[in-house]
Amino acid sequence: MASAEPLIGLEATSKTIRLVELVTLPTGIEVTNFATLELPQGGLKDAGPKLQSLLQGEDFRGKKVNALLNYPSIDYLQVPLPPIKSKTDLSLAAAREAKKDLKSPVEELICAYELVGESEDKGAPKKEVLIARASTKDTKEYFRVLKEADLHFNSITVTPSVLLNLFKIRGGLKEETLAGILVGEEKGTIVILHQGNLRFPRDFPLKLTGEAGGLQARLIAELKRSLLYLKQRVRGLEPQRIILLGDINKPQEVTEALTREVGIKTEMYLPPGLDLSPLGERMEEFRDSLQQFILPLGLAWNGPERSELNLLAQEVQSQKMVGWAKMAVEAATLLFVTLLVLRFTWLWIDGHPHWKNITMLNADLSELQPKLKEMDRVNEERKQQELKLALLGKIKGPKDGWAKILRTISLNIPPEMHLELLELRETPTDWSLKLKGQVIGADASLINKRFNEFFSLLLTSPDVGEGRIESDKTSSVMKGSTSLSQRDFAVVTKVK
Repeated sequence: MASAEPLIGLEATSKTIRLVELVTLPTGIEVTNFATLELPQGGLKDAGPKLQSLLQGEDFRGKKVNALLNYPSIDYLQVPLPPIKSKTDLSLAAAREAKKDLKSPVEELICAYELVGESEDKGAPKKEVLIARASTKDTKEYFRVLKEADLHFNSITVTPSVLLNLFKIRGGLKEETLAGILVGEEKGTIVILHQGNLRFPRDFPLKLTGEAGGLQARLIAELKRSLLYLKQRVRGLEPQRIILLGDINKPQEVTEALTREVGIKTEMYLPPGLDLSPLGERMEEFRDSLQQFILPLGLAWNGPERSELNLLAQEVQSQKMVGWAKMAVEAATLLFVTLLVLRFTWLWIDGHPHWKNITMLNADLSELQPKLKEMDRVNEERKQQELKLALLGKIKGPKDGWAKILRTISLNIPPEMHLELLELRETPTDWSLKLKGQVIGADASLINKRFNEFFSLLLTSPDVGEGRIESDKTSSVMKGSTSLSQRDFAVVTKVK
Protein backbone atom coordinates (compact mmCIF):
# COMPACT_ATOMS: atom_id res chain seq x y z
CA MET A 1 0.00 0.00 0.00
CA ALA A 2 1.27 3.45 -0.88
CA SER A 3 2.57 5.67 1.91
CA ALA A 4 2.01 8.98 0.04
CA GLU A 5 -0.90 11.22 1.07
CA PRO A 6 -4.14 10.25 -0.70
CA LEU A 7 -6.24 12.96 -2.38
CA ILE A 8 -9.99 12.86 -2.93
CA GLY A 9 -11.78 14.03 -6.08
CA LEU A 10 -15.36 15.15 -5.38
CA GLU A 11 -17.95 15.78 -8.11
CA ALA A 12 -21.25 17.17 -6.85
CA THR A 13 -24.19 17.22 -9.28
CA SER A 14 -27.74 18.27 -8.45
CA LYS A 15 -28.53 14.75 -7.22
CA THR A 16 -25.30 12.90 -6.43
CA ILE A 17 -21.81 13.17 -4.95
CA ARG A 18 -19.17 10.94 -6.53
CA LEU A 19 -15.80 10.43 -4.86
CA VAL A 20 -12.52 8.87 -5.97
CA GLU A 21 -9.46 8.58 -3.73
CA LEU A 22 -6.05 8.01 -5.27
CA VAL A 23 -2.33 8.25 -4.59
CA THR A 24 0.13 9.53 -7.21
CA LEU A 25 3.46 7.69 -7.14
CA PRO A 26 6.55 7.81 -9.38
CA THR A 27 5.48 4.42 -10.72
CA GLY A 28 1.91 5.47 -11.57
CA ILE A 29 -1.49 6.19 -10.07
CA GLU A 30 -3.09 3.99 -7.42
CA VAL A 31 -6.88 4.16 -7.01
CA THR A 32 -7.44 3.38 -3.32
CA ASN A 33 -11.20 3.99 -2.90
CA PHE A 34 -14.39 5.25 -4.55
CA ALA A 35 -18.01 5.82 -3.51
CA THR A 36 -21.33 7.43 -4.47
CA LEU A 37 -23.67 9.40 -2.19
CA GLU A 38 -27.23 10.41 -3.03
CA LEU A 39 -27.78 13.99 -1.89
CA PRO A 40 -30.40 14.62 0.81
CA GLN A 41 -33.52 16.64 0.00
CA GLY A 42 -31.81 19.89 1.03
CA GLY A 43 -28.98 19.35 -1.48
CA LEU A 44 -25.25 19.75 -0.91
CA LYS A 45 -25.67 22.19 2.00
CA ASP A 46 -27.22 19.40 4.12
CA ALA A 47 -24.85 16.62 3.01
CA GLY A 48 -22.06 17.07 5.62
CA PRO A 49 -23.15 14.43 8.20
CA LYS A 50 -24.06 11.83 5.53
CA LEU A 51 -20.75 12.45 3.74
CA GLN A 52 -18.79 11.98 6.98
CA SER A 53 -20.64 8.73 7.70
CA LEU A 54 -19.92 7.45 4.17
CA LEU A 55 -16.20 8.27 4.37
CA GLN A 56 -15.84 6.54 7.73
CA GLY A 57 -17.88 3.53 6.66
CA GLU A 58 -15.94 3.06 3.41
CA ASP A 59 -12.57 3.64 5.14
CA PHE A 60 -11.39 6.65 3.11
CA ARG A 61 -7.93 7.77 4.31
CA GLY A 62 -7.61 11.09 2.43
CA LYS A 63 -8.54 14.44 3.95
CA LYS A 64 -7.75 16.93 1.16
CA VAL A 65 -10.48 17.42 -1.44
CA ASN A 66 -10.39 18.75 -5.01
CA ALA A 67 -13.95 19.55 -6.05
CA LEU A 68 -16.23 20.26 -8.99
CA LEU A 69 -19.51 21.77 -7.72
CA ASN A 70 -22.95 22.22 -9.25
CA TYR A 71 -23.50 25.80 -8.06
CA PRO A 72 -25.18 28.22 -10.51
CA SER A 73 -22.62 30.93 -9.69
CA ILE A 74 -19.63 28.75 -10.66
CA ASP A 75 -18.86 29.00 -14.35
CA TYR A 76 -15.96 29.76 -16.68
CA LEU A 77 -14.89 31.54 -19.84
CA GLN A 78 -11.78 31.38 -22.02
CA VAL A 79 -10.39 34.62 -23.42
CA PRO A 80 -7.34 35.56 -25.52
CA LEU A 81 -5.24 38.26 -23.84
CA PRO A 82 -2.16 40.14 -25.05
CA PRO A 83 1.18 38.59 -23.99
CA ILE A 84 1.36 40.32 -20.58
CA LYS A 85 4.64 39.57 -18.79
CA SER A 86 3.78 40.81 -15.29
CA LYS A 87 1.81 38.27 -13.26
CA THR A 88 0.14 41.11 -11.35
CA ASP A 89 -1.04 42.80 -14.56
CA LEU A 90 -2.25 39.45 -15.90
CA SER A 91 -4.25 38.85 -12.69
CA LEU A 92 -5.85 42.29 -13.01
CA ALA A 93 -6.74 41.66 -16.65
CA ALA A 94 -8.26 38.27 -15.78
CA ALA A 95 -10.25 39.83 -12.92
CA ARG A 96 -11.68 42.44 -15.32
CA GLU A 97 -12.73 39.75 -17.79
CA ALA A 98 -14.31 37.68 -14.98
CA LYS A 99 -16.85 40.45 -14.30
CA LYS A 100 -18.21 40.33 -17.86
CA ASP A 101 -21.31 38.39 -18.96
CA LEU A 102 -22.17 36.85 -15.58
CA LYS A 103 -24.87 34.20 -15.93
CA SER A 104 -26.42 35.03 -12.52
CA PRO A 105 -26.19 38.02 -10.12
CA VAL A 106 -23.24 37.73 -7.70
CA GLU A 107 -22.89 39.96 -4.62
CA GLU A 108 -19.22 39.13 -4.01
CA LEU A 109 -17.22 37.55 -6.84
CA ILE A 110 -14.04 35.50 -6.57
CA CYS A 111 -12.12 34.35 -9.62
CA ALA A 112 -9.07 32.34 -10.64
CA TYR A 113 -7.28 31.85 -13.94
CA GLU A 114 -4.87 29.52 -15.70
CA LEU A 115 -2.77 29.93 -18.85
CA VAL A 116 -3.92 27.09 -21.12
CA GLY A 117 -2.07 27.87 -24.35
CA GLU A 118 -1.11 30.38 -27.02
CA SER A 119 -2.85 31.53 -30.18
CA GLU A 120 -2.74 34.22 -32.87
CA ASP A 121 -5.27 36.82 -33.93
CA LYS A 122 -4.49 38.36 -37.34
CA GLY A 123 -0.80 37.66 -36.78
CA ALA A 124 -0.73 39.08 -33.23
CA PRO A 125 0.30 36.60 -30.49
CA LYS A 126 -2.22 35.96 -27.72
CA LYS A 127 -2.24 34.13 -24.38
CA GLU A 128 -5.25 31.83 -23.97
CA VAL A 129 -6.54 32.24 -20.40
CA LEU A 130 -9.16 30.00 -18.77
CA ILE A 131 -11.01 31.99 -16.09
CA ALA A 132 -13.24 30.48 -13.38
CA ARG A 133 -15.53 32.57 -11.21
CA ALA A 134 -17.90 31.96 -8.32
CA SER A 135 -19.89 33.58 -5.55
CA THR A 136 -18.13 33.75 -2.19
CA LYS A 137 -21.42 32.71 -0.59
CA ASP A 138 -21.36 29.36 -2.44
CA THR A 139 -17.73 28.61 -1.60
CA LYS A 140 -18.35 29.35 2.09
CA GLU A 141 -21.28 26.93 2.06
CA TYR A 142 -18.94 24.29 0.61
CA PHE A 143 -16.37 24.99 3.37
CA ARG A 144 -19.04 24.31 5.98
CA VAL A 145 -20.03 20.99 4.35
CA LEU A 146 -16.39 19.83 4.31
CA LYS A 147 -15.90 20.86 7.94
CA GLU A 148 -18.95 18.82 8.96
CA ALA A 149 -17.45 15.83 7.11
CA ASP A 150 -14.02 16.34 8.76
CA LEU A 151 -12.34 17.14 5.42
CA HIS A 152 -10.03 19.94 4.27
CA PHE A 153 -10.50 22.00 1.13
CA ASN A 154 -7.69 21.90 -1.41
CA SER A 155 -9.19 23.28 -4.62
CA ILE A 156 -12.38 24.10 -6.53
CA THR A 157 -12.03 24.06 -10.31
CA VAL A 158 -14.18 23.89 -13.47
CA THR A 159 -14.83 21.12 -16.01
CA PRO A 160 -12.43 22.23 -18.83
CA SER A 161 -9.49 22.27 -16.40
CA VAL A 162 -10.34 18.74 -15.25
CA LEU A 163 -10.64 17.50 -18.84
CA LEU A 164 -7.30 19.09 -19.74
CA ASN A 165 -5.65 17.21 -16.88
CA LEU A 166 -7.37 13.95 -17.78
CA PHE A 167 -5.83 14.21 -21.23
CA LYS A 168 -2.46 15.00 -19.63
CA ILE A 169 -2.73 11.69 -17.74
CA ARG A 170 -3.42 9.98 -21.04
CA GLY A 171 -0.41 11.60 -22.75
CA GLY A 172 0.27 12.36 -26.41
CA LEU A 173 -1.14 15.88 -26.37
CA LYS A 174 1.83 17.59 -28.05
CA GLU A 175 1.61 15.44 -31.18
CA GLU A 176 -2.01 15.88 -32.21
CA THR A 177 -5.22 17.87 -32.29
CA LEU A 178 -8.20 16.22 -30.63
CA ALA A 179 -11.74 16.94 -29.50
CA GLY A 180 -12.98 15.77 -26.12
CA ILE A 181 -16.70 15.41 -25.39
CA LEU A 182 -17.87 14.90 -21.82
CA VAL A 183 -21.41 13.60 -21.38
CA GLY A 184 -22.70 14.57 -17.94
CA GLU A 185 -26.03 14.13 -16.18
CA GLU A 186 -27.53 17.48 -17.20
CA LYS A 187 -25.04 19.05 -19.61
CA GLY A 188 -22.19 18.19 -21.92
CA THR A 189 -18.83 19.87 -22.46
CA ILE A 190 -16.73 19.97 -25.63
CA VAL A 191 -13.04 20.93 -25.55
CA ILE A 192 -10.65 21.25 -28.48
CA LEU A 193 -6.96 20.68 -27.73
CA HIS A 194 -4.13 21.42 -30.15
CA GLN A 195 -0.55 20.40 -29.31
CA GLY A 196 -1.25 20.52 -25.58
CA ASN A 197 -3.09 23.87 -25.74
CA LEU A 198 -6.77 24.26 -24.86
CA ARG A 199 -8.18 26.15 -27.86
CA PHE A 200 -11.74 26.54 -26.62
CA PRO A 201 -14.27 24.87 -24.29
CA ARG A 202 -18.07 24.96 -24.60
CA ASP A 203 -20.99 23.64 -22.55
CA PHE A 204 -24.29 22.50 -24.03
CA PRO A 205 -27.53 21.23 -22.41
CA LEU A 206 -28.42 17.54 -22.43
CA LYS A 207 -32.16 17.56 -21.71
CA LEU A 208 -33.26 15.15 -24.40
CA THR A 209 -36.98 14.77 -23.66
CA GLY A 210 -38.83 14.32 -26.94
CA GLU A 211 -35.79 15.02 -29.11
CA ALA A 212 -35.54 12.91 -32.27
CA GLY A 213 -32.43 10.73 -32.33
CA GLY A 214 -31.75 11.20 -28.61
CA LEU A 215 -28.17 11.49 -27.35
CA GLN A 216 -26.49 10.52 -30.63
CA ALA A 217 -28.25 13.27 -32.59
CA ARG A 218 -27.48 15.90 -29.94
CA LEU A 219 -23.77 14.96 -29.77
CA ILE A 220 -23.42 14.94 -33.55
CA ALA A 221 -25.10 18.35 -33.87
CA GLU A 222 -23.07 19.96 -31.09
CA LEU A 223 -19.80 18.49 -32.35
CA LYS A 224 -20.43 19.72 -35.91
CA ARG A 225 -21.25 23.18 -34.56
CA SER A 226 -17.99 23.26 -32.57
CA LEU A 227 -15.87 21.99 -35.48
CA LEU A 228 -17.39 24.62 -37.78
CA TYR A 229 -16.55 27.32 -35.25
CA LEU A 230 -13.00 25.97 -34.95
CA LYS A 231 -12.55 25.97 -38.73
CA GLN A 232 -13.75 29.59 -38.97
CA ARG A 233 -11.56 30.71 -36.10
CA VAL A 234 -8.35 28.83 -37.01
CA ARG A 235 -8.01 27.99 -40.69
CA GLY A 236 -6.84 24.44 -41.36
CA LEU A 237 -7.15 23.21 -37.77
CA GLU A 238 -9.11 19.95 -37.54
CA PRO A 239 -9.01 17.20 -34.88
CA GLN A 240 -7.47 13.86 -35.80
CA ARG A 241 -9.45 12.05 -33.09
CA ILE A 242 -12.54 12.50 -30.95
CA ILE A 243 -12.43 11.23 -27.36
CA LEU A 244 -15.74 10.54 -25.61
CA LEU A 245 -16.03 10.64 -21.80
CA GLY A 246 -18.92 10.00 -19.42
CA ASP A 247 -21.46 7.34 -18.52
CA ILE A 248 -23.05 6.58 -21.91
CA ASN A 249 -25.54 3.83 -22.69
CA LYS A 250 -24.29 1.64 -25.57
CA PRO A 251 -20.99 3.53 -26.02
CA GLN A 252 -19.94 1.48 -29.05
CA GLU A 253 -23.02 2.53 -31.02
CA VAL A 254 -22.43 6.19 -30.09
CA THR A 255 -18.74 6.16 -31.09
CA GLU A 256 -19.54 4.43 -34.41
CA ALA A 257 -22.28 6.99 -35.16
CA LEU A 258 -19.95 9.93 -34.44
CA THR A 259 -17.20 8.41 -36.58
CA ARG A 260 -19.65 7.85 -39.44
CA GLU A 261 -21.38 11.24 -39.31
CA VAL A 262 -18.37 13.48 -38.63
CA GLY A 263 -15.72 11.48 -40.47
CA ILE A 264 -13.25 11.52 -37.56
CA LYS A 265 -12.31 8.43 -35.56
CA THR A 266 -14.11 8.44 -32.22
CA GLU A 267 -13.20 6.34 -29.18
CA MET A 268 -13.99 6.15 -25.46
CA TYR A 269 -11.52 7.65 -22.98
CA LEU A 270 -9.32 5.15 -21.16
CA PRO A 271 -6.70 6.44 -18.70
CA PRO A 272 -3.51 4.36 -18.87
CA GLY A 273 -1.42 3.19 -15.95
CA LEU A 274 -4.10 2.95 -13.25
CA ASP A 275 -3.24 0.49 -10.48
CA LEU A 276 -6.56 -0.82 -9.15
CA SER A 277 -5.08 -3.54 -6.91
CA PRO A 278 -5.68 -1.55 -3.65
CA LEU A 279 -9.43 -1.88 -4.35
CA GLY A 280 -9.25 -5.66 -3.87
CA GLU A 281 -12.61 -7.29 -4.59
CA ARG A 282 -14.06 -3.96 -5.80
CA MET A 283 -11.57 -3.76 -8.70
CA GLU A 284 -14.02 -5.04 -11.33
CA GLU A 285 -16.79 -2.80 -9.97
CA PHE A 286 -14.64 0.29 -10.51
CA ARG A 287 -13.48 -0.86 -13.94
CA ASP A 288 -17.12 -1.38 -15.04
CA SER A 289 -18.20 2.05 -13.70
CA LEU A 290 -15.03 3.96 -14.70
CA GLN A 291 -16.89 6.44 -16.95
CA GLN A 292 -19.24 7.39 -14.06
CA PHE A 293 -16.19 8.33 -11.97
CA ILE A 294 -14.12 9.92 -14.75
CA LEU A 295 -14.40 13.50 -13.40
CA PRO A 296 -13.66 12.59 -9.74
CA LEU A 297 -10.66 10.63 -11.05
CA GLY A 298 -9.35 13.70 -12.87
CA LEU A 299 -10.09 15.90 -9.84
CA ALA A 300 -8.15 13.64 -7.48
CA TRP A 301 -5.14 13.84 -9.82
CA ASN A 302 -5.74 17.55 -10.43
CA GLY A 303 -5.32 20.27 -7.80
CA PRO A 304 -2.91 23.13 -7.05
CA GLU A 305 0.07 20.86 -7.68
CA ARG A 306 -0.82 20.54 -11.39
CA SER A 307 -3.18 23.42 -12.16
CA GLU A 308 -3.09 27.10 -11.19
CA LEU A 309 -6.85 27.41 -11.60
CA ASN A 310 -8.15 27.19 -8.03
CA LEU A 311 -11.12 29.20 -6.71
CA LEU A 312 -9.90 28.45 -3.17
CA ALA A 313 -6.40 29.90 -3.63
CA GLN A 314 -7.17 33.11 -1.69
CA GLU A 315 -8.86 31.22 1.14
CA VAL A 316 -6.00 28.71 1.39
CA GLN A 317 -3.48 31.57 1.59
CA SER A 318 -5.60 33.28 4.26
CA GLN A 319 -5.70 30.07 6.31
CA LYS A 320 -1.91 29.74 6.02
CA MET A 321 -1.42 33.32 7.25
CA VAL A 322 -3.63 32.64 10.27
CA GLY A 323 -1.68 29.43 10.96
CA TRP A 324 1.66 31.22 10.71
CA ALA A 325 0.51 33.95 13.09
CA LYS A 326 -0.65 31.33 15.58
CA MET A 327 2.66 29.49 15.32
CA ALA A 328 4.56 32.75 15.89
CA VAL A 329 2.59 33.49 19.07
CA GLU A 330 3.09 29.94 20.34
CA ALA A 331 6.83 30.08 19.58
CA ALA A 332 7.20 33.41 21.40
CA THR A 333 5.33 32.02 24.40
CA LEU A 334 7.49 28.90 24.46
CA LEU A 335 10.68 30.97 24.24
CA PHE A 336 9.55 33.19 27.12
CA VAL A 337 8.76 30.20 29.33
CA THR A 338 12.05 28.50 28.38
CA LEU A 339 14.07 31.58 29.39
CA LEU A 340 12.31 31.68 32.76
CA VAL A 341 12.97 27.98 33.32
CA LEU A 342 16.65 28.39 32.42
CA ARG A 343 16.96 31.31 34.80
CA PHE A 344 15.39 29.31 37.62
CA THR A 345 17.63 26.31 36.85
CA TRP A 346 20.76 28.47 36.94
CA LEU A 347 19.84 29.82 40.37
CA TRP A 348 19.15 26.30 41.63
CA ILE A 349 22.50 24.89 40.41
CA ASP A 350 24.47 27.80 41.84
CA GLY A 351 24.41 26.06 45.24
CA HIS A 352 23.78 29.19 47.33
CA PRO A 353 20.18 30.15 47.85
CA HIS A 354 19.61 33.58 46.41
CA TRP A 355 16.32 34.25 48.10
CA LYS A 356 16.05 37.70 46.66
CA ASN A 357 16.48 36.37 43.13
CA ILE A 358 14.06 33.54 43.81
CA THR A 359 11.48 36.06 45.00
CA MET A 360 11.99 38.07 41.81
CA LEU A 361 11.65 34.89 39.74
CA ASN A 362 8.39 34.01 41.46
CA ALA A 363 7.15 37.52 40.68
CA ASP A 364 8.12 37.05 37.01
CA LEU A 365 6.27 33.75 36.91
CA SER A 366 3.18 35.31 38.46
CA GLU A 367 3.29 37.98 35.74
CA LEU A 368 3.55 35.40 32.96
CA GLN A 369 -0.15 34.56 32.82
CA PRO A 370 -1.36 38.17 32.39
CA LYS A 371 1.28 38.73 29.69
CA LEU A 372 0.13 35.64 27.82
CA LYS A 373 -3.46 36.87 28.00
CA GLU A 374 -2.32 40.26 26.72
CA MET A 375 -0.49 38.55 23.84
CA ASP A 376 -3.69 36.66 22.97
CA ARG A 377 -5.67 39.92 23.11
CA VAL A 378 -3.19 41.71 20.83
CA ASN A 379 -3.24 38.80 18.39
CA GLU A 380 -7.04 38.84 18.33
CA GLU A 381 -7.03 42.60 17.65
CA ARG A 382 -4.53 42.03 14.83
CA LYS A 383 -6.78 39.38 13.29
CA GLN A 384 -9.79 41.68 13.51
CA GLN A 385 -7.80 44.48 11.87
CA GLU A 386 -6.73 42.11 9.07
CA LEU A 387 -10.37 41.19 8.51
CA LYS A 388 -11.31 44.89 8.32
CA LEU A 389 -8.49 45.55 5.86
CA ALA A 390 -9.56 42.55 3.80
CA LEU A 391 -13.11 43.94 3.74
CA LEU A 392 -11.89 47.36 2.60
CA GLY A 393 -9.71 45.67 0.00
CA LYS A 394 -12.80 44.10 -1.57
CA ILE A 395 -14.70 47.39 -1.77
CA LYS A 396 -14.76 49.06 -5.16
CA GLY A 397 -14.81 52.81 -5.06
CA PRO A 398 -13.20 55.63 -3.07
CA LYS A 399 -11.37 53.80 -0.29
CA ASP A 400 -10.28 57.08 1.35
CA GLY A 401 -13.95 58.08 1.65
CA TRP A 402 -14.81 54.79 3.37
CA ALA A 403 -11.91 55.24 5.77
CA LYS A 404 -13.13 58.73 6.74
CA ILE A 405 -16.69 57.49 7.30
CA LEU A 406 -15.55 54.53 9.39
CA ARG A 407 -13.24 56.83 11.39
CA THR A 408 -16.16 59.24 12.02
CA ILE A 409 -18.34 56.38 13.26
CA SER A 410 -15.66 54.82 15.51
CA LEU A 411 -14.70 58.15 17.13
CA ASN A 412 -18.20 59.52 17.70
CA ILE A 413 -20.41 56.55 18.55
CA PRO A 414 -21.88 57.18 22.05
CA PRO A 415 -21.50 54.55 24.81
CA GLU A 416 -25.26 54.02 24.87
CA MET A 417 -25.29 52.94 21.19
CA HIS A 418 -24.60 49.38 20.02
CA LEU A 419 -24.18 48.71 16.29
CA GLU A 420 -25.23 45.28 15.04
CA LEU A 421 -24.65 45.87 11.33
CA LEU A 422 -22.45 48.14 9.22
CA GLU A 423 -23.10 47.24 5.59
CA LEU A 424 -21.67 48.83 2.43
CA ARG A 425 -23.75 48.34 -0.69
CA GLU A 426 -23.19 49.15 -4.35
CA THR A 427 -26.27 50.14 -6.37
CA PRO A 428 -26.36 50.67 -10.16
CA THR A 429 -25.84 54.44 -9.66
CA ASP A 430 -24.02 54.96 -6.37
CA TRP A 431 -22.97 53.48 -3.00
CA SER A 432 -24.94 53.33 0.25
CA LEU A 433 -24.14 52.71 3.90
CA LYS A 434 -26.58 50.89 6.18
CA LEU A 435 -26.30 51.07 9.99
CA LYS A 436 -28.45 48.96 12.28
CA GLY A 437 -28.43 48.76 16.06
CA GLN A 438 -29.89 49.99 19.36
CA VAL A 439 -29.56 52.93 21.72
CA ILE A 440 -30.22 51.92 25.35
CA GLY A 441 -30.57 54.38 28.22
CA ALA A 442 -32.38 55.32 31.39
CA ASP A 443 -35.19 57.18 29.62
CA ALA A 444 -36.52 57.87 26.14
CA SER A 445 -35.36 61.49 26.02
CA LEU A 446 -31.73 60.44 26.65
CA ILE A 447 -31.64 57.78 23.94
CA ASN A 448 -33.37 60.08 21.45
CA LYS A 449 -30.79 62.77 22.18
CA ARG A 450 -27.88 60.35 21.66
CA PHE A 451 -29.44 59.03 18.46
CA ASN A 452 -30.02 62.51 17.01
CA GLU A 453 -26.54 63.76 17.99
CA PHE A 454 -24.75 60.81 16.39
CA PHE A 455 -26.62 60.81 13.08
CA SER A 456 -26.57 64.60 12.79
CA LEU A 457 -22.78 64.40 13.09
CA LEU A 458 -22.60 61.55 10.56
CA LEU A 459 -24.75 63.34 7.99
CA THR A 460 -22.57 66.45 8.22
CA SER A 461 -19.61 64.41 6.92
CA PRO A 462 -18.67 65.63 3.41
CA ASP A 463 -18.52 61.98 2.23
CA VAL A 464 -22.12 61.18 3.22
CA GLY A 465 -25.21 62.27 1.29
CA GLU A 466 -28.87 62.23 2.15
CA GLY A 467 -30.19 59.55 4.50
CA ARG A 468 -33.43 57.86 5.42
CA ILE A 469 -34.67 55.87 8.40
CA GLU A 470 -35.51 52.36 7.28
CA SER A 471 -36.94 51.23 10.64
CA ASP A 472 -37.30 52.85 14.07
CA LYS A 473 -38.91 51.42 17.19
CA THR A 474 -38.71 52.44 20.85
CA SER A 475 -39.57 49.96 23.61
CA SER A 476 -38.89 49.17 27.26
CA VAL A 477 -36.49 46.43 28.30
CA MET A 478 -35.45 44.99 31.65
CA LYS A 479 -31.81 44.71 32.64
CA GLY A 480 -31.84 42.85 35.94
CA SER A 481 -34.41 44.69 38.02
CA THR A 482 -33.90 47.99 36.16
CA SER A 483 -36.28 49.20 33.46
CA LEU A 484 -34.53 50.84 30.50
CA SER A 485 -35.63 52.44 27.24
CA GLN A 486 -34.37 50.90 23.99
CA ARG A 487 -34.56 52.40 20.49
CA ASP A 488 -33.98 49.90 17.65
CA PHE A 489 -33.08 51.58 14.38
CA ALA A 490 -31.92 50.99 10.83
CA VAL A 491 -30.66 53.95 8.79
CA VAL A 492 -29.48 54.06 5.15
CA THR A 493 -27.37 56.92 3.79
CA LYS A 494 -25.95 57.64 0.36
CA VAL A 495 -22.18 57.82 0.02
CA LYS A 496 -20.56 60.33 -2.31
